[in-house]
Amino acid sequence: MSKKKKINANTEFALAEFGSAVEMLPAAKLAPDTKMAAGFIDHAVDEYRHANEFRKISSAAAQRENISGLRQLLSRNLVDKRIVDPNGFLFEKFSFDRFCFFVFLNETFAMRHFATTIIKDDLLTPEEKDIVAEIARDEEKHIHHAGKFVAKIQKSDPFKSRRLMLLERAFLFKRNLQSRTTTINQILSTIVLCFSLFIFALFLKTINLRRKFDTTDDEVFNNQGNLF
Repeated sequence: MSKKKKINANTEFALAEFGSAVEMLPAAKLAPDTKMAAGFIDHAVDEYRHANEFRKISSAAAQRENISGLRQLLSRNLVDKRIVDPNGFLFEKFSFDRFCFFVFLNETFAMRHFATTIIKDDLLTPEEKDIVAEIARDEEKHIHHAGKFVAKIQKSDPFKSRRLMLLERAFLFKRNLQSRTTTINQILSTIVLCFSLFIFALFLKTINLRRKFDTTDDEVFNNQGNLF
């Protein structure tokens, strides 16, 4: 993977953390008790901090490597990449049990990526790797808290636990696939738009050429008069 792709990957991590923070705020608002609400708010604060740290790491790495034309961390990309659904937050759409499984699996997935693709990355300085390692420890904390609820469900209803686990694995796969295909669709849309503008420009040029060489009946008559 090129250094530019690695830096863009860090920006994607920042966007994912930002999206997680956004999802935690309505969860805190709708939580059934203050203790749970405080836990969701603490989770959101962690994720906002992670997003900012990844953004700073991407910016610093780009300056060190003198690389330009990188992706920017834009809030509207949360919707463009389907990280956040504008029609409703997950805590509103999911049952509480399913939401717990969602958080548990997503945080586990994120921590594995931190360990395998970022902490071992030679692009980062030792200080930046320490920051990412601290982020990974935060993710372990989130996994621990969500895992308590998951363990309770596994103990009380093993069949429901397996069903939710499979459901959320499929949802996670679909979400990642949609995110990737959204990028491809944006590229294809840009190509189609550029091609359409090119065809439109040729069409206008053709019309102007016809206007230039076409003459009206009056012009023909005047020109004939000039011959004598």
